[in-house]
Amino acid sequence: GVPDASATVGNTNIRPGFLKLKDLNADGIINSEDRRVIGNTLPKHQGGFGFDARWKGFDASIFFNWSYGNDVYNTGKIQYNQFRRITYGNLLTTMSSDNRFTYVDVDGSYTGTPGEVITDLGQLAQLNADKNIWSHNSFGVAQATIHSWAVEDGSFLRLNNLNIGYSLPASLISKIGLSQLRIYATGYNLKLWTNYSGYDPEVSTTRSSSYAALTPGVDYSSFPRSRAYTFGINVTF
Repeated sequence: GVPDASATVGNTNIRPGFLKLKDLNADGIINSEDRRVIGNTLPKHQGGFGFDARWKGFDASIFFNWSYGNDVYNTGKIQYNQFRRITYGNLLTTMSSDNRFTYVDVDGSYTGTPGEVITDLGQLAQLNADKNIWSHNSFGVAQATIHSWAVEDGSFLRLNNLNIGYSLPASLISKIGLSQLRIYATGYNLKLWTNYSGYDPEVSTTRSSSYAALTPGVDYSSFPRSRAYTFGINVTF
């Protein structure tokens, strides 16, 4: 049979298509005894590197930083992939009707009535043969259960900043009483390479005002780092 997970998931009406939590101690019940460490927010290594270059009157500098081997807990994948009683509740595209397990015969091809609920197990299996995610009703409406599906690789490489400048020839600017005139442009947070599905794996704070502590490695709808550009002129008299 299926281990009893009702106390953990908050839903006693077990149905086909529900997410299953693994009964790690094989006692037939899913509870706190089945909890395990499912991630590590500490990277195996992290750092940065940069380059500087000059050619005639042009100069450029670039800096990258990276992190490798750390995990990020993406709370959005939990909160927005199940039906919950929350304000502004919504579902991600991963839980779209084309992807998730469903019980509804939309066009009536199985039951003869469009919108009818399918109760035949064989028809349910046929209807959901190509689905790749569980039903969003797997958990109770007031329950959010942490599980390994939301733990992701947080490794990344970021183009942190790029600066490009041009200094006008001294023979030209000396005529107006200047010893140097440099025009430059700088971009910050220009590119991020990562397999993380959230906005930004480099997270350390929560979006909620109820939790003021730093939360490194926990992405609770954290606002991503902004991209910025600056332009300027350096003048030396």
